Amino acid sequence: MAKRPTNYNNLLIVLVAGVGILLLSLSRLVDSQDNSVTLLPAEANLAALVFSGVVLHQQQGEWQATPSQPHSELQRLVMAWQQARLVPVVTPLERLEVPIQVDLYLTASGEPQTVLLYPEGQMIKLLAQPQWWRLVNLDMNTLLPTASPARNESDGV
Repeated sequence: MAKRPTNYNNLLIVLVAGVGILLLSLSRLVDSQDNSVTLLPAEANLAALVFSGVVLHQQQGEWQATPSQPHSELQRLVMAWQQARLVPVVTPLERLEVPIQVDLYLTASGEPQTVLLYPEGQMIKLLAQPQWWRLVNLDMNTLLPTASPARNESDGV
C-alpha cells in the first residue's frame, strides 16, 4: 500500500525541524569570538580615554593619567581597550542601570567616540548608533580604571 502525500509532508516537517534544532545547537557551540569585531577600528590608534574622574592621554609616546595612576595600570587599561571584542546583540528588553560613559579619542579623528558601558550585562552601546554590543573576550571591569568612582560604586565600595 502506497503512503499518502500527507505522511510525506509530516516526515518533511519533522526533518526540517530537526535540522533547524541541530544548526541552532551547533551555533551555540561555536566560539562567539569567531564572529566578533574589535571595539576600536584596526587602523585607529588610541589617543585618549576620558572616564568620569580619570583621564588617560598620550604625551610624547607615553601614557599618562590625571589623577596620576601607576604605569602598569595605564598599560593594562590601554591593552584592554585595544583587545576588546564585541558581538552584536538585540536591544535589551529590560531596563539597564545607568551606564558608565567613556569618551574615546582616536588619532585618526578629532571628534571623540562616546561609549556607554553597562557592566551588569557586559553590554556596550556606541552613542548615536542603534546597535547594541556584548563584550565577549574580557570582563567589563577590565575596561575601567581601578580607581574609577563608577567602578567603586558598582563594587559596592
